[in-house]
Amino acid sequence: MGRRGHKKQKAFKRATVDAVRKARIEKQQGQNGQSTANGDEATADDRPRVSTYEDIVKENALFEKYYKEMHLVPDNEWDAFLAALKEPLPVTFRVTGFRSHAFAVMHLIRERYFQPLESSTAIEKPKELVWYPGSLAWQLNLSRNQLRNFPELQRLKEFLYEQTEHVNNAFF
Repeated sequence: MGRRGHKKQKAFKRATVDAVRKARIEKQQGQNGQSTANGDEATADDRPRVSTYEDIVKENALFEKYYKEMHLVPDNEWDAFLAALKEPLPVTFRVTGFRSHAFAVMHLIRERYFQPLESSTAIEKPKELVWYPGSLAWQLNLSRNQLRNFPELQRLKEFLYEQTEHVNNAFF
């Protein structure tokens, strides 16, 4: 495919993504039927967040009985084992795709999103998952819910969500 064809394909993809995003917003506005003070439709960002989910009870007698009978964990460590299972998982991500492109994206993430966190004392620094090749996998020792509470991480979160939403395999 020539250079012109590639540009057309890229423009078509961008227009398609924009159209899907616009349709999703319009659908949300239609379902919610809410409007702002000036009469415009309210977007999800304009409305206060109300949690409609109840806390998940992380207890299951059958699960506990099954694993207790398997004797995988010594009795004196059983309570610590169950407590560890109830802890929320950390946020993790990895950059995939063509090697040179993945390294370029990771460089961008380090400079744009990790560097501002260096001066923050409220947030533990992102931790590289050393078992994943090329320094392309990272962990934030926060749950997804905690991630929402830190303005310093909003840009990183939005970038990761955007890349995931676009299903851009060159990035993730």
